[in-house]
Amino acid sequence: MKKLTGLLAVVALGAGIALVGCGSDDDTEPKDNGGAAGKSGGAGGKSGGSNAGKSGGGAAGEIEPGPAGSGGTAGSEDNAGSGGTGAVAGDSLGGAAGTLAAFREKGLEIRKAIGEELGLETAPTWHSARDAFARLGAEAAILTGLAAKVARDVALLSQPEVGEAAEPALAGRGGSSSMPHKRNPAGCLLALEAAARAPGLAATLLGELAPEHERGLGQWQSQWLTLRELTGACASALAATGEVLEGLEVDPEAMAANLARMNGLVFSEAVALRVSRAAADRLCAQALREGRNLLEVARADADVKKHLEKAELEALFEPRSQFGAAGSAIERVLADWATARGSAA
Repeated sequence: MKKLTGLLAVVALGAGIALVGCGSDDDTEPKDNGGAAGKSGGAGGKSGGSNAGKSGGGAAGEIEPGPAGSGGTAGSEDNAGSGGTGAVAGDSLGGAAGTLAAFREKGLEIRKAIGEELGLETAPTWHSARDAFARLGAEAAILTGLAAKVARDVALLSQPEVGEAAEPALAGRGGSSSMPHKRNPAGCLLALEAAARAPGLAATLLGELAPEHERGLGQWQSQWLTLRELTGACASALAATGEVLEGLEVDPEAMAANLARMNGLVFSEAVALRVSRAAADRLCAQALREGRNLLEVARADADVKKHLEKAELEALFEPRSQFGAAGSAIERVLADWATARGSAA
């Protein structure tokens, strides 16, 4: 779960916010979103209306990059604790319309104090700026799709006619009700079904970028339900794919058998680059026509002998030589990820 949390955090930080959850006493806010603060609503007694406790000074539910309801007025003992935010990621205190007008000249000072109390960076007010939600949704959908890409490949490699890889065998999972021998890729299934839902959910968020004025009706309220579904799908895909990769079973013998069944044709690109494309086309056609291995046909070819020694030719047909620059590419991707993670921290 630490790896999963870290990946989701990178996405959230890249989008500019970290979705954690919220509670509200606003009638227009979906009630089933819950909130990390539970019944307390994150308010601080008489200081009222905010997670800041002693700092107070704001309308409950307006210190986060998203809708947490109107809450109670600062200093109101009756309202404090009933609404407010359940969790926050950026200090976007803005008052009713996002301008801090009710706080007059103290507005920015109060926002800064609340941010320092909560350890938050100052963020733009959320009232009409919904791009961060759409960006988070898009990043979550992309990450879900990337997890599904891994799952798709593992599922294809685990087909009986390929048999090169398989999910880890876990008791009670992946079995068949009618065929005892069957081993379904259940982890891959979870990632793939999540990826099937993610694009539509992300599109919903993109369609909510134009609310009416400062507080639209129906759009931002829907975002919480949509984000909950989307981040849940993303979490499911990442957790399932992580489990698949951690216990992935690889069958080198099946890989070698599949390569051998191709009669050397998978190495034709190397022949084309070192002899000529025309020669490679001719040799492949001959190998297919005669049912022979491409290496065998190439050894006897006069054009090939002009360009390659026997040892050089045979080296082209060595499976391990096909890794090429894959190792360097992987290291580059990991280095880029580490840099992005560091800059987002």
